[in-house]
Amino acid sequence: MKQKWQLKLTKKQKRILLAGAVLFLILMGLVTLWLMPFFSRLSQPSFQQDFQQWAQQQSWRAWLALLVIQFIQVVIAFIPGEPVEVLAGFVCGPWGGLALCLLGCVIASGFVFLLTRKFGSALIHRLFGTNKIAEFDFLKDSKKVELVVFLLFLVPGTPKDLLTYIVSASPIRLSTFLGLSTLARIPSVITSTFVGAHVGQGNWAMALIIFLFTAAAGISGILFRDRFMNFCANLSKRQKPPR
Repeated sequence: MKQKWQLKLTKKQKRILLAGAVLFLILMGLVTLWLMPFFSRLSQPSFQQDFQQWAQQQSWRAWLALLVIQFIQVVIAFIPGEPVEVLAGFVCGPWGGLALCLLGCVIASGFVFLLTRKFGSALIHRLFGTNKIAEFDFLKDSKKVELVVFLLFLVPGTPKDLLTYIVSASPIRLSTFLGLSTLARIPSVITSTFVGAHVGQGNWAMALIIFLFTAAAGISGILFRDRFMNFCANLSKRQKPPR
């Protein structure tokens, strides 16, 4: 049986949803306000150097702190992820930063997925609004949801953290979603962690080259975003070949 996009809720479930949504928004709002000064300073070279020194002194505590920051960044979809990824590469190196960021994405994405499955698409509409969600309506009855999800997370310019909420309301399985989204995130994350690593080594030329390459990919994704979204919508309508 195909899972419906819009779940029917009982009055009790609606009350639980409303209370949970309010509590969730209040908690995330307080956490965001508390961490916003920190996130705003991540782009400052002097603060990055101070944080690197602190991280070297704290060892595993720094990794745990970055993991928590990465988790919060994914859950609060409005916070950009690139500064966190650059900082992870700066502190942990390119591969360590990649592993840490992907681990944080897996934990946060799993949390968002289960939260959305618990409360249904009503939670997504309350958090982001109907107009924003309508752009991805083609995922409702996608015939190739796994391939489309992989492409959406792979191509630059798509709101990946918002997509985590939206895709969670589709028929895709949790294990499949986590595997595909994590694999698709690697190119974007690794470029950011390499930028951070080269900045930490003082290799500004290489960091600039990688940054410009990443920026060009991101701009291309934005410029061709409408065409790409139409392609995904058309791909979603195609029937799977018979076995």
